Amino acid sequence: MSEVSGRQIFKAKTKEAFVIKIIGELLANTLTHSQFTINNNGIFLFQANEPENQLVEISLYKEAFGSNFKCIKDINFLINSTTLYKLLKNIKKKDSISITITENEDDESMTLGICVEPPDNNNKLTTNIRIASYQPTIMEPICGYENPVVMSGKEFQGTKNLQHSSDTMFIQSKGEYIKFSVCDDDRHDRKLEVGNIDDEDNRDCSLYSKTFKTAHITSLCKCAGQSQSIHIYLNDDLPLKIKMKAGGLGDISVYIKSLEMIADEADEDFLNLNTKKETEQEYYETQSNNNWDELQENSKLNNVTELEDEKSSMPAKPKRGRQKKILA
Repeated sequence: MSEVSGRQIFKAKTKEAFVIKIIGELLANTLTHSQFTINNNGIFLFQANEPENQLVEISLYKEAFGSNFKCIKDINFLINSTTLYKLLKNIKKKDSISITITENEDDESMTLGICVEPPDNNNKLTTNIRIASYQPTIMEPICGYENPVVMSGKEFQGTKNLQHSSDTMFIQSKGEYIKFSVCDDDRHDRKLEVGNIDDEDNRDCSLYSKTFKTAHITSLCKCAGQSQSIHIYLNDDLPLKIKMKAGGLGDISVYIKSLEMIADEADEDFLNLNTKKETEQEYYETQSNNNWDELQENSKLNNVTELEDEKSSMPAKPKRGRQKKILA
């Protein structure tokens, strides 16, 4: 890797470069900028997209890198997601990757270094790019899920066959049964089913039925290819949670709001906005009335004062009495 002036504060290397590439593609499809935290436990990201209808959680653990992980201080940095994916786009399945972060001597910025190494160690490609630090916001974990529906990564990848049929996808689940279905313009239903809804174990379970954007589901197919099993958590009051392995490096979880949840939140925001406007209008009307009453009261006081001033400025009337006759 080419030399970069400054103090190297992080370095990691893994043979699972292709997993890093798949993560980069997921981030490019979901987030405008990716905010990473690196510490002595690993590499982490927990961030919602700008419309706040998806949330991505990535945990790549220190132990998965073996002795090839060194971090001398906690680091919080952000990078344009599209730019990051461009640096990873040409990675092949058997490539290795080295990642470094260096503190620059001239200013407080940092440099991210990415070196992609083919299996034969020839034609290494090294790229260095400036990155910015950021102040992380504390986000509470989403809790309340019960036992997930478990399916294989290969089964989940079957959802990509539904992606061109419709922009919306219906997900229904009962117990260990789950169905992904779409309806195209010709009213033809296409579906992917895992399990049997009529199994005895599923009879007493409640039915989950929600609608999602098709792209939010099918965009996870490449990530699913790096995981033997996919855990899908369903709760009527929470976003859909899809959890999988990031190869041998860690975990990926994506939380996706249903279209019903998005619509309910929009209605609630609209109601809150109207309530706020009504409250503000009532406040200004009250203030206006109070100001008007005060103005009228001041006007009365001013009129009384003016009358008193007028009286005091008038010449005194002569006193009535006997007048003496002046003789010529």
